[in-house]
Amino acid sequence: MRQFFEGYNMVIAIAAAGCLTIGMKSIAAIIYYGLIRNAEQMGSTKNKRIKSFIAKFEAIYKLRMEVHNAQCRVESFLYNMRVMGISLYGWKNMGLYGCAVITLMFGTDIVAGINYGMSSRWFMVSGLTYAAAVILIVSSEFVLQLRRKDRQLYVQMLDYVENTLKTHLEKEYIRKEETKAYQMEYFDSEDEKDHEDEDSKDEMINGDNEAQAEDYESAKGNNKGVQKEAASTLENLRLLEEFIEQL
Repeated sequence: MRQFFEGYNMVIAIAAAGCLTIGMKSIAAIIYYGLIRNAEQMGSTKNKRIKSFIAKFEAIYKLRMEVHNAQCRVESFLYNMRVMGISLYGWKNMGLYGCAVITLMFGTDIVAGINYGMSSRWFMVSGLTYAAAVILIVSSEFVLQLRRKDRQLYVQMLDYVENTLKTHLEKEYIRKEETKAYQMEYFDSEDEKDHEDEDSKDEMINGDNEAQAEDYESAKGNNKGVQKEAASTLENLRLLEEFIEQL
């Protein structure tokens, strides 16, 4: 057993566990990326789990029931989702699990080193290896941003459920009659408005025609007055000519 620790086998195991943790976190980031892409297009997604989630919602509304807490439904769906046998919650916290395992291994290594009286150089190598593994795991979280991806997935799914899916299903199954009544009332009011506009246009046209007729009659009367005055003038001229001839 002493030879196992003296040969830095536990140190190698700590380094391997750190690399494995970073690799698992990378896989988790790929999984989250695919789920986020599917959540962006939930209405036409091909993901079987998300399609099953939507189908459950539709089944509830087909029974004339409502989902009052969509947030709880989405959280439950994400909590129970498993990818490659590991829950989504486990993938998100893969870094924490890796750090816990590495810390346990490092503690065991230190206890064995103290028990077997290892050199200071041995302790330094073990400590630096442990510190490097933890720093790399923590740094990978800033690069891969698993917690941010998990939050983004949750927000996108909740947004679709609250603002698109529930609204559509409520209109189709719960408030179908109310929607039809509203549409009928709306279109009836629009028809009445159109009729009122047509009536007002007819009244305006009739008013314009009457005004034009009055103008025509007025002009016709003026023409008759002018004709009478012209006839009277001609008659006066004729009488004047006869008077001059008699002289």
